[in-house]
Amino acid sequence: MLLARNIPVEDLVANLEVMLDVLGKELPTSVQIPAMAYVKSAIGSLTLANDNSSFLDPGQSLAELAQQYLSALLRYDRHSASTLILRAVENKVSIKEIYCHVFEPCQYEIGRLWQSNVVSVAQEHYCTASTQLIMSQLYPYVFRSDRTFRGTIVAACVSGELHEIGARMLCDLLEMEGWNTIYLGANVPTAGIVDVLRDNHSDILAVSASMTFHIRSVREMIAAVRLARPETRILVGGYAFKIARNLWRDVGADYWTKDASDAIPLIGGLDDGMAGAG
Repeated sequence: MLLARNIPVEDLVANLEVMLDVLGKELPTSVQIPAMAYVKSAIGSLTLANDNSSFLDPGQSLAELAQQYLSALLRYDRHSASTLILRAVENKVSIKEIYCHVFEPCQYEIGRLWQSNVVSVAQEHYCTASTQLIMSQLYPYVFRSDRTFRGTIVAACVSGELHEIGARMLCDLLEMEGWNTIYLGANVPTAGIVDVLRDNHSDILAVSASMTFHIRSVREMIAAVRLARPETRILVGGYAFKIARNLWRDVGADYWTKDASDAIPLIGGLDDGMAGAG
């Protein structure tokens, strides 16, 4: 984002190094080490700032469909984008493949384009809203009456977090795998999450966070869930955890997955574990 505005990486590194020096002199010993570790990690990862590679991999399954879909959204043509997806379903492309190889990489790519100052906030919002609408058109294929019930999962974004589409995709995919999902959406207060877990006897919680400044809320929410329902297994995901691979441990989660396709077998394993424990 800074590079797109002609602010060189070296300037940010210099600022972080000054911050590191001040933290080493001013912070109490108890918090100095973890705080400095975060800043050092940031300095070390700044080489990623020059990585402008697309999230649309031409070697990936459905790469051509993903590119056509993204192009339609970026020219504000939701009708064509919807037609592309519905036609693919009619041609026997699975809903799971569309979610994992079209919707998910396109959303990441739209975020990258926004960070790079290629698309506006309004464009990003339009693309996301369009994808959510098109996802709803696929619900007759997602919510089948003949599924085998496997258990209940609660999914939510913490208070303040508005980027909800990743959690929604995960819930849709889990529904197709036989799970009953309680999708709470964006900006959910911690007390509400705890109440839903308790009222619905769910022992699995999936939490999504895209913006790094919501990590503190994630940590506080997990602590509250641990206190109220210590048996709950907690899975975290989203862009904030994707760019800091060990962050899930720091917030107190049990598991982390980089995308929805990885989350499905992991949660399936939890289900098997619960059945074995029973």
